[in-house]
Amino acid sequence: MSRGKKAAIATGIVCVVFVIIFASVCAFVSSTAINDFEAEEELRGWMGYLKDETLIKQAVIPGSHDAGSMGMFWLCETQNLTIKEQLDCGVRYFDMRIQKTKDDYVIFHGPGKGVSAEKVFSELREFISEQRSETLLLDFQHFKGDSEEGVARLISEYLGEYVLKNDSVKSDLEFIDELSIGEARGKCIVFWGSPSDAGRTADAGFFLRNDDNGGRADSCLTSFYDYRLNILSPTDYVKKALPEYMERNAKLRGITVLQGQLTDGFPVFTDKIKINVLGPRFQEGRHQYAMSDFVNGLKDSPSLDCVNIIMRDYINPVKTYEIIRLNLFKNNVKEDCAEFFSR
Repeated sequence: MSRGKKAAIATGIVCVVFVIIFASVCAFVSSTAINDFEAEEELRGWMGYLKDETLIKQAVIPGSHDAGSMGMFWLCETQNLTIKEQLDCGVRYFDMRIQKTKDDYVIFHGPGKGVSAEKVFSELREFISEQRSETLLLDFQHFKGDSEEGVARLISEYLGEYVLKNDSVKSDLEFIDELSIGEARGKCIVFWGSPSDAGRTADAGFFLRNDDNGGRADSCLTSFYDYRLNILSPTDYVKKALPEYMERNAKLRGITVLQGQLTDGFPVFTDKIKINVLGPRFQEGRHQYAMSDFVNGLKDSPSLDCVNIIMRDYINPVKTYEIIRLNLFKNNVKEDCAEFFSR
């Protein structure tokens, strides 16, 4: 056998070994994002432990990124728990993305299609009708297939009596900015992110949400997202991106969301090019501990004052509790309920 053939075979073997090792590492890291932690019963009603006078914008609230993506293929799934399971473990903010298909309205994330929107709304209604101490924040930030009017109809059908509306003389931003936990208990606050006004009527009571760059005036909810920041390494994301997002949030009124998830992709510095490679589960597997350390460290940080909703991938009871307990350090908790937040 010639030297050339031997070299080619050796190179092939090395490549196969590398691929096997790489795939094994990726599989292991991805698996760490999934767990079987059981939610404590208290998490179902944790907002009942907050003082009525606490403003919604001052509460620290767990959020679910692409909340209905469970069961999608690996490039699109960001959650493995159902909406009901997320509610049970304390999630109160839901990033909702709904697509109109030929026969139905479904949750989508990128090219992936998930569960029926009607199933999601049914689970939300069942929960809020039973847990009257809680408040749900529903952020409809992306639509597909001209789904806006149909989504508005489903909200009215399933959640109509529970949707919080601004019946005051205040502007929507003033209303949300001054809204307390006590005033919002047992209600769903709907934020609407369509660039058009389709489905967002005065009667519907939906509140305008900002775009990723914070460019919509008088928006009631802002969730900054910069692709170039969210593809950083876990260490750099915690050290560079999150402080920048919090600094921007500190200048705003209304509800603010701190995005705690990484975006999968190569470091291509343009929003026009997004190359998914390993999937959200892998990214969360390598990022979750750095993010949890960051969340736990907020209790001693002056930045805690500007923290409101913290949104994460593959949400679970451990992550929600880490977020919820920060309310203790913001003096949001009723005195006789502090024990739950001090564990």
